[in-house]
Parts: sequence; C-alpha cells; structure tokens
Amino acid sequence: MSIQCEIDFHNLHRGQKVFLGDEPILENCKYLRAAIVQHNWPSQWHSRFPGGYVSLCIVRGEKTYRKYFDLQSQTVNEKPRYTFAATKEAEKIYLVKCAAEEELVEKSTTLIAEGKEMYANGNLWGAVRKYEEATRFDPSNVEAYSRLGHTFLKLGLYRDALGPLNHALTLTRDVQLRSRIYDDIGVAKSNSGNQAEALSSFGLSLKSKPVNPKALVHRAVSHSRTGQHDQAYTDVLMALKLRPGYLPALHLKTKLEVSGRIPPLGATLEENATR
Repeated sequence: MSIQCEIDFHNLHRGQKVFLGDEPILENCKYLRAAIVQHNWPSQWHSRFPGGYVSLCIVRGEKTYRKYFDLQSQTVNEKPRYTFAATKEAEKIYLVKCAAEEELVEKSTTLIAEGKEMYANGNLWGAVRKYEEATRFDPSNVEAYSRLGHTFLKLGLYRDALGPLNHALTLTRDVQLRSRIYDDIGVAKSNSGNQAEALSSFGLSLKSKPVNPKALVHRAVSHSRTGQHDQAYTDVLMALKLRPGYLPALHLKTKLEVSGRIPPLGATLEENATR
C-alpha cells in the first residue's frame, strides 16, 4: 500500500494515508503505514490547541491509538508542518503497542510450519494442536484456521471442521483461497448429510475458481448422493476435460456407469466434453 506523502497541513484530509516529517523520506515513517489523519487544522479546533492541531490515528486490530500534535508549537520554520520529533513520537506509539503483537505473529507462523510438517508425516492430531495454538497467538491468521478445518476433514470430524473454515472465510478476500475453503466446507456438509448446502458451497467454490476439477468431482459426489446422476456425470466429464486422467474423476465416472443409472445422454455428454 502506497503512502500519501503530504507536508502542508492545509492539504490534508480525513482518511488520508500520511507521511510524518518535513521531508518525504519513507524511512522516517516506515512504521506509520497504517496511520491516517483524523482531524486537521483549520477544520478542527480545540481549547487545548488554540493554534490548531492534527490527530493521528493508528488502528491495530480492535484497538485504536491516537496522538495529537499542536500546530502552534510543533512547526518547521514557523510553518504548519510535521516535525521529525513528531514522527519519532508517533513511531514510538506504534512500536510500543505492536512489538508484542509482532512477536505473537512470528510464533503463529512457526507453529503453522510445524503443523504442516506433522500433517505431511501423517500426524494429523499433532497438526491440529499446532494449528489451534497458532490461532491463539494470531487470531487473524487465515492460514491457521483454513488448515485447521482441512485437517479436521481428513480426520473425519466434519462438523468440527465447519467452525474454523467459516471463520477463515471472514479473514480473507483472496479468490483462490476462498475457493479452496468453500470446497472444504462443501465436503464437510456433504459428509454431514446436508447436500443442499454442500452443493451451494461447491457452487461458490467454482464461481471463485471455475477451472477446479477437484471441486467438480466433490460436487458430483454430492449430486450422486441426492440421486441427481445426470448432473453428477456432467461434472465428472467436465473435470476430465479440464484434467484428463484425473483418478478421482475416473473412479466416479466408472462407478456411475456400472450403476446403470446413467441414461444414453451420458454418452453424448462425454463425446461433447472431449471434443
């Protein structure tokens, strides 16, 4: 995110990203990228600051930190500009409040890495414990929640998986990640017997990422469980068109065909899908 570099108070507006200092040197404000101007003189006046003031607001999570700068005393060459002293004071606010939080974020990242290694080695419960601990250190870590939910899926704990997966959705707008999370939610709901909501989740996954053979096969399974074999077969054929030789799709295709529930339309669909 770029920083709006402004020097003159008169040019500042509420909500702007700001630079603190008489010269626009980014190193002077590297810790202030989350800072915004809340009020600026002369649009705001206060009895404590007869010469005008500016209020700097720094938001970290649910907490907001504010610092007021008196324009009458904090000037450069008798002009209303930010001073380097003010920069350092505002940096101090940020650093003191956030140093501990940054340490917790690092611990969370380390725990996730340990959980991934345990998962790869087949120690799923060990991975669960690591991911749960990671969420406690950093409640805003979407990877910790998404991996926790996915690991519950692998353990067959479908209802337990839904909590962290749904929470992970609230923490990210990343299209690819949301597609994977919606797919996992669909699997959890399908295996819990809620096929209607499962199909809705698979639809959202495919909306975020249409080229997704895995989600197509998962949706095909859900269609099959509700007796919608034509739709299941269509999804399987589409998955094979996107990824020829994809084993989960081939296995489900064979299962649907030998069941005798696929009408002749199935052959036509296959021909169309492979053209």
